[in-house]
Amino acid sequence: MTESPSSHPDSNSGGAHDINVRSTQAADGNDRLRAAVVIVAMLIASAVAVVFMMNRRDGVSDPGIDEIVTTVGSVEVTGRLIEIRGEFLPNDNLYNYAFVMKYEVLEVHRGELDASEIAVAHYNPLKPRPTVADEFYPDVGGKLKAFRDGDTHRMALEVPLDDYYIGGIIDRYFQEQKGPIYWGLWTNQVK
Repeated sequence: MTESPSSHPDSNSGGAHDINVRSTQAADGNDRLRAAVVIVAMLIASAVAVVFMMNRRDGVSDPGIDEIVTTVGSVEVTGRLIEIRGEFLPNDNLYNYAFVMKYEVLEVHRGELDASEIAVAHYNPLKPRPTVADEFYPDVGGKLKAFRDGDTHRMALEVPLDDYYIGGIIDRYFQEQKGPIYWGLWTNQVK
């Protein structure tokens, strides 16, 4: 009886079949490895994105928090500077003054505040907050470099202004002011 060449284990066509099976299995293994690598990379990218977004609040990379803004004053808020009405007076070291600016309250962190807009008096507003403190008001400061309309600030405030500040006040809202004027103790930029 004659065996067919294809049924013999040493036959050429059977060996080719085994090689094709092994090649297919190897390709399946490579595809699975590629899929696993892609899935792991996607999971890592997702985890990084989640951590990044958890550290950012509404697109904010620096919420302006420091050890002083969170402890001084009776009120702590994050607010958007709506308007600086008129020009600041020059800082020529002859005249110190507080300048009243209007803020939209975005968040109250500490204290009682029910208004959506407030007036805040800032001492010598042309001076950067890190250098504004002097012998008269040594507790005023912050990290803010300059006041600009539309910027967002985290501020430690006191109220009423008359209890904390005695001096010249530039208040261009006096005819329309409805609430108290807050004293800006500490002002940081929110980025």
